[in-house]
Order: sequence, then structure tokens, then C-alpha cells
Amino acid sequence: MLRRDFIRLVGAVGLGLPVLAACEPITRVNFGPLQPSAVPNLHVPPGFTARLLATTGSEVMRGDGTGTGYVWHDDPDGGGVVPLLDGDTLTGWAYVSNSETIPGGAGAIVFDTTGQVTAAHAILSGTANNCSGGLVPTTAGLRWISCEEIERGRAYECDPSGPGQGIPRPAMGRFFREAVAADVVNHCIYQTEDRPDGGFYRFTPTTWGDLSSGLLEVMVDLGEGVVGWATVPDPGGYPVYTRYQNFGSPIKAFNGGEGVSITDGQVFFTTKGDNRLWRYSPGNGLLTVVYDDAYPTPSPRHLTGADNVVATTTNRVFVSEDGGNMEIVGVDVGTGATYPILRYDVAGSELAGPAFSPDGTRLYFSSYNNPGETFEVSGPWNQNAPDPPS
Repeated sequence: MLRRDFIRLVGAVGLGLPVLAACEPITRVNFGPLQPSAVPNLHVPPGFTARLLATTGSEVMRGDGTGTGYVWHDDPDGGGVVPLLDGDTLTGWAYVSNSETIPGGAGAIVFDTTGQVTAAHAILSGTANNCSGGLVPTTAGLRWISCEEIERGRAYECDPSGPGQGIPRPAMGRFFREAVAADVVNHCIYQTEDRPDGGFYRFTPTTWGDLSSGLLEVMVDLGEGVVGWATVPDPGGYPVYTRYQNFGSPIKAFNGGEGVSITDGQVFFTTKGDNRLWRYSPGNGLLTVVYDDAYPTPSPRHLTGADNVVATTTNRVFVSEDGGNMEIVGVDVGTGATYPILRYDVAGSELAGPAFSPDGTRLYFSSYNNPGETFEVSGPWNQNAPDPPS
């Protein structure tokens, strides 16, 4: 049986992300035909269970039935899981969720190591349209970066372990912010912008682990399929908005940048305007399209409204849909084949914030509205499919 264990954090010198280990490579993105679960309208694969964790306007409840005192926020959007540590010992984790409204912010649900809810609280408030973000290691520990999707929006560094208020990090740039992902090998942070002509940005902190200063760059088009990076003259985006500044070469514009995730040295990100999944390889600077809904093969095509993304290994990427069939879809990067891994039959919303627990057995996500709801689906996410009979 395949098993994934939370191992450790890379030490303060490297400031890495949590390391997950497995006794064999995990490649599975197809978990079988979907079927109804105990949660109305939520369809999951065979052998999986689901539960509703939080609903907009209602108090989040602990596993023992008592209230946490935190009323779940409006429009839960991008999210992530932050392991909580006592030294090198895992004590639990927090699922962080943004609130994409005005006023916005972010909240967190805290779990113990058995997966029971122990607390919930706000970690950011008084901001606007907090859409997505990402997990970044800092000198203070692992932090959630919450991003405002407004013109000249800010990135906020948030501590999910307890109630608090995030710290704005303007050096990371001010634009229609969507998501971020930390490249712990090359000591930089990739960032998407949700505009029809949005940029793809790279922030390199002056000191890795300190987000207060650094170099902001944008991807530019050098012609003949070659891309490069150019310094953003004014990260504050005033008076000229960031993507319209003079970079010496044309910006590589992306049609509605959404989620971004890094695994095995590869940067995966989505663009909702053209329903694409992209891969950028920092080692050789190559940019490729992994999935494009406009192409007919391989068939069938399941992914539309490509939005938040979580990648766990090179050929194992999961994308949530904004609209579409309200599915989270597994993408086999090697073949381009797609497989729905869950579906929520509620019209007029979107699925957002997919993230796995540290042991890989629980998938958290939200339905954005009607009303906003946050779920957990548990099962053998971290197991490969059995070999077919010989």
C-alpha cells in the first residue's frame, strides 16, 4: 500500500516547504466514476467520504460540537493547507480560505492530527476581493499570502496559526493579483494576474524568507516562442498600471491568470479566459501549454473555467472549475487526459481553493456562493490505482 508521510521542514537556512515522502511515485489522477455522497449534490469517487465543514453566515463548529466563535466568511475562494508544527513535530494543520468580497479578508479552520476541527478564526480583514494566494516560507515560519484582485491590489502575509491581521507586502507588486507559488529551489515567487491581458510575475526577495523587499519581474515575449524576464520599473503600479509599463520587450500576456502551483521544479498555472493549463520550466526557460480546451484530443474534454490549481507531482495536477460542470478535474500532464475527481451540482457558483492535508488523504475545497460552503473529501487520494488483472 502506498503511504505518504509528513517528514519535516527544511531548516532555516533553506527555508523550504513541507516535505512529503512516498514509498513509490504517485501518478494517479483517475479515481473512478463519481457517485452521490452524504453531502447533498456532492459526488465523489467510490470509497471516498465527504463532510460539510463551514457555511457562509454560520459559526464553524468544533469536532466536539462546540462553537469556535468564528462565523464563516462570504464568498470563500482560494485556499491552502498550512501544516502546524511544534519544532519538527506535526501538531495539526490549518485550511486557509480567502473571502472574495468587499470587505474581504481570510479565515482559517484548524485541525488536529486526527482531522478534527479544533478552532477557526480570522487571519486578515478590511481588505478587498481576496481571491487566491499561496503558501510561502518566511523567517517567521510558513505563511499564507492572500492576494487582492483589484487594480493595484496588495499581497498580505498572514499567520494562520491564530487570530490576527496580515502584513501588506507591496514589494511583491500591486496589480490585479490572483495566486502565488514559492519556488524554494530558485528562491523566488511566481504570481498570476487575472486580466484578459494579465502578466505573469516573478518576485525574488532580497533575502529569502523576507518579503519586505526584492526584485519584481514580468515575463516578456522575445519572439519565436521564446520568453524571458524583464524588471518591473514601478512595482507600485502608479501612475502606469504594472502590465502597461515599458519593459523593453512586449509583455507575454495571459488571458485571465488564475491558480499557480509548483512541483518537481515545474511551475503550473491556469488561464481561465482560454481554458488552458500552462507549464513553465525554470531550468530551461520553456513555456508550454499542457491542456487547451479548444483542442479536441485527447477525448473526452472535461475541464472548462480553469481556475485554482494544486499540483502534487509532475504528472498529477488538479484544477477546479469556475462554472463549467462544477468539478475538480485531474489532469494527466503526460497525456493531456482529464478525469473529474468530484462534482458539486449547484448552479451559479464555482469550486475554489483545492488543497490536500499534509498526509494527502483529505482534500479541502469551497463552493464560492449560493451560499458559500467549504468541504472535506477523505479517501485514498495518495494511492495509485491497482494494477489491472493480468
